[in-house]
Amino acid sequence: MSGYSKMTEKKIQSLCREGENGKFCAGDRLYLEIKGGSHLWAFRWMRDGRSRQMTLGPYPALSLAKAREKAREAHKLVIEGIDPIALRRSQKAANSHTFAECVDRLILKKKSEWKNPKQAKQWRATLERYAFVTIENLPVSQI
Repeated sequence: MSGYSKMTEKKIQSLCREGENGKFCAGDRLYLEIKGGSHLWAFRWMRDGRSRQMTLGPYPALSLAKAREKAREAHKLVIEGIDPIALRRSQKAANSHTFAECVDRLILKKKSEWKNPKQAKQWRATLERYAFVTIENLPVSQI
């Protein structure tokens, strides 16, 4: 992707050794923030006239190349009109629920659509018999 500054791994290591606090542009909305000994990558963009920022991960655990890749992915979402922060929050929320919790939510949501109240019990019983045996307590993200 064009527009990258002359930021290199060597330059980043030098900035980190010097311990100079600040935000250093790595190009294309990617910044390295150095603050009190921590080194974090951030992706910055404008949305509805407001500046937005999303942390991508710490340096050196996240290399310059990987940070650029993550920034490109986030930028694609922004171009598509998707807020990458909201997307990440919703993914984390979905990943933290177990299969059983999701079944309970689904049945509660669908109850009003079913003509017979027995259907909720039938759904639950079927899932308990065939699915809960192996995946009841697994996070949805692992299924």
